[in-house]
Amino acid sequence: MYNASDSEQRSLASTNVGNYSAVFEWFDGSGVWPGHMGTVMRLFEGTQWDRPPTCERCGELESDCQCPPLPVEKELTDPAKQTAKLSIEKRKKGKLVTVIRGLPADENDLPDLLSQLKNACGAGGAIKDEHFEIQGSHLDRVRELLAKIGFKVRG
Repeated sequence: MYNASDSEQRSLASTNVGNYSAVFEWFDGSGVWPGHMGTVMRLFEGTQWDRPPTCERCGELESDCQCPPLPVEKELTDPAKQTAKLSIEKRKKGKLVTVIRGLPADENDLPDLLSQLKNACGAGGAIKDEHFEIQGSHLDRVRELLAKIGFKVRG
């Protein structure tokens, strides 16, 4: 058990919950947990049960971690400023494919948009060279969904 000295001016409170026992420290005796104003404080910091924070990616201590910073999310362009060009193309063996062009990959979340289009059409599809291909002739459904999202639509 951790014993606080008088010079540290700490008051301790302990609680038993089921089979678990926890020790809580209040440094100023007010009953308010220090760090409640945005600073992060570990529950058992300064005690024998203290576990320093570790990196979630590599498992090293945060002070020793060499992981590169997380990538910054890209800023997406407003759909109203973009125009999607729709067409139907014929593939091998007479298969029809709805093609959507004009939506750059660096300004849009293409995988999310493709999944929305595939769900709306009830068909398969793929992203190829910064354009979408939806299996089958679905111009009306695709036009309706893109307009609902806010894109300008041609074709």
